[in-house]
Amino acid sequence: MARIIPRNSGPAIVSVAERWFLDAAIQHLDDDFVVFHSVPWVHVESARLRQGECDFLILHPRLGIFSIEAKPGDVRYDAYSGNWILSDGKLLKHDPYLQAQRSAHAVNELFLQKVKGWREQRLPFGYAVYFCGADQIKGQLPTHASPGFTLLQSDLQHLEQRLGGISRQFGLPPAQSNHELIRSAISVLRPEFQLVQRFSTQLAMLDADFDRLTSEQVRVLDWLKETRRLLVKGCAGSGKTLLALEKATRLAREGKRVLLLCYNIPLADWLRTRVQHEGLDIAVHHFHGLCQIVAEEAGLPFPVPDNPEQLTEFYDIQAPALLEAGLKSPGFRKFDAVLVDEGQDFMPEWWILIEDLLEEPKTGLLYVFYDPDQNIFGRQFGFLMDEAKLTLDRVCRNSRQITGFMNSLAGTRHLPADFSVEGPPPEIHDVETEIAEREKVERITRSLVQNKGVAPDKIVIVGKRRRSNSSLADVGSLAGCPLVDEASVQEFVGKIRYATIYRFKGLEADCVILLGFDKPAEGRIDRLQYCAASRAKSMLCAVYRTPQSSKSGERF
Repeated sequence: MARIIPRNSGPAIVSVAERWFLDAAIQHLDDDFVVFHSVPWVHVESARLRQGECDFLILHPRLGIFSIEAKPGDVRYDAYSGNWILSDGKLLKHDPYLQAQRSAHAVNELFLQKVKGWREQRLPFGYAVYFCGADQIKGQLPTHASPGFTLLQSDLQHLEQRLGGISRQFGLPPAQSNHELIRSAISVLRPEFQLVQRFSTQLAMLDADFDRLTSEQVRVLDWLKETRRLLVKGCAGSGKTLLALEKATRLAREGKRVLLLCYNIPLADWLRTRVQHEGLDIAVHHFHGLCQIVAEEAGLPFPVPDNPEQLTEFYDIQAPALLEAGLKSPGFRKFDAVLVDEGQDFMPEWWILIEDLLEEPKTGLLYVFYDPDQNIFGRQFGFLMDEAKLTLDRVCRNSRQITGFMNSLAGTRHLPADFSVEGPPPEIHDVETEIAEREKVERITRSLVQNKGVAPDKIVIVGKRRRSNSSLADVGSLAGCPLVDEASVQEFVGKIRYATIYRFKGLEADCVILLGFDKPAEGRIDRLQYCAASRAKSMLCAVYRTPQSSKSGERF
C-alpha cells in the first residue's frame, strides 16, 4: 500500500475528487509509492517569487515524480475565454493542466537544489489531471493538454499502470530504483512522516464515503477499549454497523470467541459475507437464526408454524424459549464477547438470554448499537445498561440532501459528516392511480439506467408493503431489466430489486425509490419512512399516491 503524507489526510478532505483519488492511491499503488496530499510550494525565479499548491505529489524511486490535480468531472473548457466552467456555472480558479505543470517544474527545481544526486539520477517529472466521475472526453482538449496525462474515473482502477505510462511520456525512467534518493526528497518536503493507518485496512471499503472514521467514531472505538459494556446510540447512517464489525474484527484477532448479532436476516447475510471474505473466526447470526441453531444443536425441535397468524407468537415467545433451553445444553460453547446491532428491534425479554450467551454473563464483553428513531416495531427497550453512554449523530452514509430529508421525517437535526457530498435533492413524485404509479416508477428507473448510466443492481425499490400487495405485483421488468424480490435471489447483477423496509432495514443502496408510503405531512413524525429513506446513499426518489396530485417531479 502506498505511503500517505500527511497520515491523517483522509478524514479531513472536503473535496470529493481529492478523496476519490486518495482512496485509489491507497488501494492500487504499492509501497514503493509515496503520496503527498496538498503540497504548497514557493519558488524564486529571476528574483521573482512564485508560489502555488498541488493537490497530490507522488514520488517513486524509478518512475520519478508526478504532480496531480484532482478536479470535478462535470467541467468544460471554453477555448475563447480560456475558462474551465463547471456544470453550475462556476469557474475553476486555475487551468488544472497549467497548475499541475507549474507544480511539477517547481518541485523538480526544489529537488535539484536540495537533494544530493537528483540532477545525476535524471528521474522523470511529469503531471496529470484527474477528473472525478468523468467517463469520456468529448471534443478536443486544449493544446496544452493531452489524453496521455488525463485521468478519468476508470483509470483509478489501474492507477499504477497509468502512472507508468505518464512517466514514460515525460522521460525515460532509469533501469534501477533509487530509494535513498526518494528518502532524501521526502526529508526536504517533510522533516518527519509516518505511514497512514486507515480504519480497518483488512476489511474492503464499504463505500468511498461511508468507510471513513469521524471524530465521533474514533471516540467510540476508544471507549470500546476501556469498557466491557457499552450502549451506543446512533442515527441512521452514522456507522453503527461498521463500528460493530470493526470491533468484532479486533476482538477476534485478539483470540476471543466473538458473536456478532443483529435482528434482520439480510443484514446478517451481509455481515457474514464480509467476515467470511476476510477469513475471520466470528459467529454471525440474526436473533431467530441463532435461536434455531442453538435449539437444533441441543436436539430440540424448531417447529415454525405454517399458519401466518401464529408466526408472531412463535418468534416473539417460543423461539426465545427454545434458545433458553438450548443454552443449558452441555455442548454449547459460549462467547467471550457479544456485539448487537439493530438493538432497538430486540424485545426486553431477550436481553437476559443474550447475556447468557457470554462465558461470563455479568462481566463479559457486551456492546449494543441502536437507533430509537428506527424503532419501527414499537419495542420497549430493555437494555441491560441504564442509558446510552455514547451518541453518534453525524451521518456518514447519506448525501447532505438526503440527510435533510431524513431529518424532516424524524424531527431530528442530525448533521452530515464533513466529507459528505451534497448530492441531488430527493425527487418527490405525486400520482393519482395505480397505473400512474407503475408508469412513474418505469420512467424513473429508465432515466437512471439509460440516461444516467446507473447499474440496475444499484437501484432498490423500498416498499411499505410486499411486492405482491403493491402496484408492481405483476411487473416483471423495469427499464428493460428484471425486477426481482430481494429475498428471492442471491445474485443481483443486472437486476433491479424490490424489498420491504422491514427486510431492507440495515442495508443500503446507491439509488432508492420509495413506494407505498404516505406523503410526509409537516410536523408529523414518520419513523418507518425515515428508516426507508435512510437506505439511500446518493439518490432518493419517492412516489406518493394522492387523490389529487400536485405537480410531479417536485424537488424536496
